[in-house]
Amino acid sequence: MLLLREALPDYEINPHMRLANVVKGKLAYTRAMGQYELDFVVLDPATGEVVCAIELDDSTHDTDDGRRRDANKNRWMAQARIKLIRIRMPAEATTIRERLNQPADFSIPEEITYLFEKKPSASRSAESFQKAILSIIFFVLLAWGLTAVIKSMTNSFVNKAAATQQRLVQQNAARLAEANLQKQQDMEQAEARRRVAAEQPHYERVLVKGKSARECSIGNVIDNASILCMKDHFEMVLVKQ
Repeated sequence: MLLLREALPDYEINPHMRLANVVKGKLAYTRAMGQYELDFVVLDPATGEVVCAIELDDSTHDTDDGRRRDANKNRWMAQARIKLIRIRMPAEATTIRERLNQPADFSIPEEITYLFEKKPSASRSAESFQKAILSIIFFVLLAWGLTAVIKSMTNSFVNKAAATQQRLVQQNAARLAEANLQKQQDMEQAEARRRVAAEQPHYERVLVKGKSARECSIGNVIDNASILCMKDHFEMVLVKQ
């Protein structure tokens, strides 16, 4: 770090920056990109723009995994048009100024096969197991939700059917009670009319036997009325029940 500051005193040097933050705005973020860091990032203090990135390639970069990760960094930095300088020994920091001034080569490296991270089989198994568990939980919750919905719909249907049946029973009972009341009222009115008709007086034509002359004479005078009284005749007589 001190050697880099001595070589580039007019620049700002930040160690261990996430690669995704360096190429942000120039490349679309990917999940694999979030696993990478750059050893040093050189910034222009006046503008805050990234001038270049510096990688210290120690012995860990000579492994298959290290070469794979380096290939991925090379590709992303070239696509973002940001110079990436690699050094093997800290003493090479004295050459950074010279290498920084050299023209940048942004051709895409050939290590295309290393673009995507390869996860260990154990990690893939664990991820598959987690996905299976999540799928099971999802389907269990889905089945529980469907069961609850079906149960709610069934209860609602049963309650509506029961309410409809009860309403029909109540309506039938009300109609029956109304019919009985009307029948009772009709009977009472008929009985009242019968009683009124029975209590009213009426006349009947009745045969009346003739009376004696003494009973029919008025002051020992016999007139037409007396003659009629002595004969058998019909009269309208008031009859009561």
